[in-house]
Amino acid sequence: MSAKDTALINESQYTNQTNELQTTTRHDLHNSQHEIPGALDQNEDNAIISGCLPEYNNRGDGRTIVISTSDITDAYDEITTWKKNVFLVPYGKIGRDFIDQITMHINDWNSGSENQHVSLKAVFVLLAVGLQKPNPKSKAKDHQDALSKRLALWKDGEISKLIHEGRIIQSRIGKFKGSNHPDKAKVFAKLVLEGQINSALRFLSETSNGGVLTLTDDVMTQLKQKHPEPQPAKLGSVLFGPLNDEIPESVYSQINGEMVRQAALRTKGSGGPSGVDANGFRRMLACKSFKQSSTRLCEAIARMTKTLCTQYIDPTTIEALIASRLIPLDKGEGAVRPIGVGEVIRRISAKCVMSFAKKDVVEASGSLQLCAGQKSGTFINEDINKSDVESKNSSKSKNSKIEKNRKIQKSKNSKIEKSKKFKNRKIEKLKNSKIQINRKIQKLEKIEKFKNRKFQKLKKIKKFKNQKIQKSRKNEKFKN
Repeated sequence: MSAKDTALINESQYTNQTNELQTTTRHDLHNSQHEIPGALDQNEDNAIISGCLPEYNNRGDGRTIVISTSDITDAYDEITTWKKNVFLVPYGKIGRDFIDQITMHINDWNSGSENQHVSLKAVFVLLAVGLQKPNPKSKAKDHQDALSKRLALWKDGEISKLIHEGRIIQSRIGKFKGSNHPDKAKVFAKLVLEGQINSALRFLSETSNGGVLTLTDDVMTQLKQKHPEPQPAKLGSVLFGPLNDEIPESVYSQINGEMVRQAALRTKGSGGPSGVDANGFRRMLACKSFKQSSTRLCEAIARMTKTLCTQYIDPTTIEALIASRLIPLDKGEGAVRPIGVGEVIRRISAKCVMSFAKKDVVEASGSLQLCAGQKSGTFINEDINKSDVESKNSSKSKNSKIEKNRKIQKSKNSKIEKSKKFKNRKIEKLKNSKIQINRKIQKLEKIEKFKNRKFQKLKKIKKFKNQKIQKSRKNEKFKN
C-alpha cells in the first residue's frame, strides 16, 4: 500500500464496535486511480525545479528502476483491509523458520537486491497471511500446524492460495457472533492478562458517545475534508542553494541489535495495516526461545534503521513501512478525530533514532512542533520549582546526613568507652584475684613453717626420751 493508501481498520480494543466498521484506503477517499508502485517521474528538469527530489538510480549504468505491479503488491493492498485476527508466533523450530524468513526479506531490502521494491511489502504480507488465526477457539498446536503449511506455500510462491485462505477466514469473522454486547468482565480480564492495562482501562471508561465511529457518509465526508489532495510546494517553504545533508554513518553507530531489542520491550500499542501489534513483535524480537533467530532479526532492523538515516532511499520501497491505519474517533458533537496507527517496526526504529537524536530534533523543530519535546513557559516554571524543591530537599538531606553521621560517631565513642571500662574492670578483677592468691600462698607457707617447727620439737622430745631410757638402762646395768 502506497503512502497515500492508508487503511481504515479498527482498534482491537473496541471489540463491540469493530465488527460494524468497514475499512477503506486513502485512494478510496479520493477515488484516484491506482499507481504502479515504483514508477518514478522521469522529468528531466527535476534537478532544476525547486523542491523536487533527485532521481533515484540504484544501478551503476544510470538506468532508473521501473517496477510493475506484482502479486505481492496486490496481496498487500488486500491485507490492509483485513480485520485484526492474528496469533503470536509459536515457539519451536516453526517459529524460528518464520522469523528467519522475515529476516531474509528485510535483508533483501538492506542489500538493495532486485526484490528491494517489494521486500518490505513481502514482510507485512507474510505477517498477515502467516499468522491468521484459523478459528476463534484455535490452540497453540493448531497455530503451529497452520504456520508450517503456510510457510511452505510461501516458499513455493503460492501467494494466491494464502490470500484466498485469509480471505475466507476474514469473511467468517463475526458472522456467527450474536448481536449482544460482549461480557465486559471477560474482555477486561483478557486484556489485563495480556498486559494491556491501558487498553483495559480504556475499555471500561468508554461510553456510548466515544470510541470508534461507524463508517457513514458523514464520517467519509469529514475524512475527505481532513485529508485533501497534496498541493505543490510554495516558494516560501523551499530551501535554495546547496545543502550539506550528508550524515556520516558513525553518528548512528550506536544503533545495534540490542538497542532494537530494548526498544521493542518498551513499545506498546496496537499494530499497523499488517495487524501485528507490539506484543507480537516483542515475542519475535525479545523472546529468548527463538535464540539466534531473534538476534538476526534485531540486527536486520538495526541495519535498516541506519540505512534510512544515512542514505537517500527510493520512496516507493518504504511505502509499506510508513503506511498507517486511519481510525475515525468520536470527537463529540458529530466531529471526527482521525488517528493514524503506524507499523510497529517503524515505531521501534523511531525509538532507536530518538534515543540519541532527541535534542537535535527539538532544536530543529523549535516552536513549530511542541510534541517533539520542546519545553514551554509552564514547563520551565515547573522545572524551576522542581529545582528549588530539589535544592531544599538536597539541603535537608545533607543536614540529615550530617546528623546521622554525628549520631553514628557518638554511638561509636560510647561503644569505645564502654569497652574500655569493661576491660579496666576485668584488669582490676584479675589484680585482686592475684593479690588474694598471693595471700593464700603466704598463709600456706606460714602453716608449713609452723608444722616444721612442731615436727622439730617432736624430734627433740623423742631424743630426750630416748636419752632418758638409755640412762635408765645404764643405771640398771650398773646396779646389777
